[in-house]
Amino acid sequence: MAKPDPAESPTADWWRLTFQGEATYRPILGAVARETGVDYSILGGRIHRLRDTPYGQLTLALTGGDIDAAVARLRAEGVRVDLLSVEAG
Repeated sequence: MAKPDPAESPTADWWRLTFQGEATYRPILGAVARETGVDYSILGGRIHRLRDTPYGQLTLALTGGDIDAAVARLRAEGVRVDLLSVEAG
């Protein structure tokens, strides 16, 4: 699979979410989307194990709603959230 290019989606902020341990398998995204009104598109992802610990990364495009609240909620759940690009328009 080709690596996503933020230039291909100029109408959304792109984020990388990194999950470790139990957070890897919890349905966090759906709950955050409902609570904050943020829509998300999954642009890429993978799940691996580091020793016996599950580890996952997702690249998302986030639009609408309260993105700051969504990021804060994800971080409160133990998810590392990094901004990859900012909306070009």
